[in-house]
Amino acid sequence: MYKEISRLIIYGDMDEDSILSRMADIFRKFDVEDTGKEELTREIYTQIKRILKVATDYGFDKNLWQNYLTFILITTENPFSITCEKVGANDGSVNTFAMNDFGIFRKLFHYDFSEIEKELYKHANEELNHAEMLANRIIELDGTPVLSPEDWPHLAKCKYEAPVDAYIESVLKQNLTSERCAIQRYEMLAKLTDGKDFTTFAIATQILAEEIDHENDIESWLEDIRVFRESLVAMSV
Repeated sequence: MYKEISRLIIYGDMDEDSILSRMADIFRKFDVEDTGKEELTREIYTQIKRILKVATDYGFDKNLWQNYLTFILITTENPFSITCEKVGANDGSVNTFAMNDFGIFRKLFHYDFSEIEKELYKHANEELNHAEMLANRIIELDGTPVLSPEDWPHLAKCKYEAPVDAYIESVLKQNLTSERCAIQRYEMLAKLTDGKDFTTFAIATQILAEEIDHENDIESWLEDIRVFRESLVAMSV
């Protein structure tokens, strides 16, 4: 993405803090720098929230990324837009440069986010990794991990409730309750093993930090939904 944006001419003079500039910088770091994937994921979520804010303010619908790019095209003042306002589109250098930029925006419209999406699916993989770490540690301590899902509801301190409402907000609220319960359990495990079982303590604190990140992510998503709903209500009044 950063390579395409660097070739913009008419639309190239964007604020470095604009969403598009920040997204380009994130992808540059993702490709060429040794930046932590967790840090990049947090930066991506920040820009997603900014897009949601713009979408709420201007009534975007469906593909918010394409809506945002269109918003840039129609609101950015530059030599091409000013000329078109005064005399309409004319043949010449300005039009040639504009066509170059429109071709780049077309590529951005259909940008392949698959590589970065892999990072956004990390929550589920991390939860699986937590289970594997704990199971292996139980075995190391000559214990027997409970591997049958049917037995988990009877033994777990954090109860699992199957979603009964497919609405995203309801699912997120259920996930948030589970994350908070898990945080309490890992805090207790870390406190219990601190200074006594260094290996288990290290596992507990690592998992605890990741669960807190998950909690923060879900809280942020729920807040975005709340703001979006309130904005829709305000627009309908």
